[in-house]
Amino acid sequence: MTGTGQVDNNEEEGFTLLPNDEVFAVGLRQGVTPDSGYAEVYDPTSGTWSEAGTIPVPVVTSGGVEIGPQVLRPNGTVLVVGDTGQNAVFDVATGGWSEAPSFPVINGQQVHVADGPAAVLPDGNVLIDASPGLYHAPSYFFVFNGSTLTRVQSPPYAATLESNWGYMLVLPTGQVLFNDRDGQMDVYNGSGAPNAGWRPVISRVPRKLAPGGTYSIFGRQLNGVTEGASYGDDYQSATNYPLVRLTYARTRRVVYARTFDMSSMAVAPGLPSHASFQVPKKAPAGAATLVVVANGIPSTPLPVSVR
Repeated sequence: MTGTGQVDNNEEEGFTLLPNDEVFAVGLRQGVTPDSGYAEVYDPTSGTWSEAGTIPVPVVTSGGVEIGPQVLRPNGTVLVVGDTGQNAVFDVATGGWSEAPSFPVINGQQVHVADGPAAVLPDGNVLIDASPGLYHAPSYFFVFNGSTLTRVQSPPYAATLESNWGYMLVLPTGQVLFNDRDGQMDVYNGSGAPNAGWRPVISRVPRKLAPGGTYSIFGRQLNGVTEGASYGDDYQSATNYPLVRLTYARTRRVVYARTFDMSSMAVAPGLPSHASFQVPKKAPAGAATLVVVANGIPSTPLPVSVR
């Protein structure tokens, strides 16, 4: 385990990349009983851990069996989802905490997340999979908009699913792919649009492309301003990297180029960065638009030609 001065025991916690390149984690304090959760930040420059303030509500049950996801939102706050039914929000800029809405009691059972996924939607809201008890069905789905927690439609098989089975992945379309790991997959469609300031910005890219050709693309916040989705200690599906998408003007056909050699994986707003991309060898010729997509949010399209 890297770094010095860590207080918690690294048990069942997830790690969240912050806009300042530090890493945020909520876990348990070593040797402290009972414990309701302890927040720390890792500084990769100094290699040290430090306390990240006091969490205003218990987010870890006594004994610390599990905890929910910790999700960075585009506004620079981290939603910490607890396995107690209570949740909290950490403000990265101020280092302060606030209490978030709690999950409801449904059919006499407290809903919470003892392992489970969450995903940041393009509009900055967070989709969360929650269930009652430890590893008990059913699953309920909620959207957090920064002030309220609203129950939304569940997949048709949610009655037999506990939250720890669900995985989420933010697709390039802005939809969220939900995988129950038992052969069922569904797509969640949010209704909101992203803030214009969250979009990747292309500053330089060739306008004439050839099938099989490799090119460089330059811009700002090409990785987006969040990691996309989070689960915790068992699984990660972060999408803080640029995808290059071509949409052909005449046929509306969509082709993705392979991106690689990213200069950074940071999620700092406005950060200059660059990457390489390779146009597929079988990409058709024709006029198209090119965008960079990060966490389901595309840049402003630019006209290009493939020939």
